[in-house]
Amino acid sequence: MVTASIVNNRSKIALSISTGYIFLRPEEIISIQSDGSTTTANIVGTKQIKINSLLKHIEHDLPSCFFRSHKSHIINLNYMYQYNIREKFILMEDESIVPLSRRKVAEFNEFIKMNSFAHSN
Repeated sequence: MVTASIVNNRSKIALSISTGYIFLRPEEIISIQSDGSTTTANIVGTKQIKINSLLKHIEHDLPSCFFRSHKSHIINLNYMYQYNIREKFILMEDESIVPLSRRKVAEFNEFIKMNSFAHSN
C-alpha cells in the first residue's frame, strides 16, 4: 500500500538498482542510455545512476515528454538544449550529446511538434 501511494502521489517511477529500487519523478531524469550491458540514468543534480533495467522496459513507464532517440538512448525533451539537424544529434542541458538515428528523424520532428516543443510563427 505504501508503494502505491508513493508512486501515485508524485507520479514516481521505480527503477531497479543493485541494492533494490530508486523512485524518481520523471522530471528528475534528463536521459537514460544503454551501452549493452549497463544502463545509466542521468539525473538532475546527480551525475549518473546505474540501473538494472533494459531501455525497452523503462520507456513504457515514462510520460510523453520522453523520446527514444536511438536504440541506446531515451531523452527527456524538457532538458533538450539544441537539435543539430545536419549532424543528427541532440545537445542536452547537462551538456551531454545524444545521437538521433536517421530512422528516427521524421518521428522526432513530428513528436516535438505534437508535444509543443517547437513553435512556428
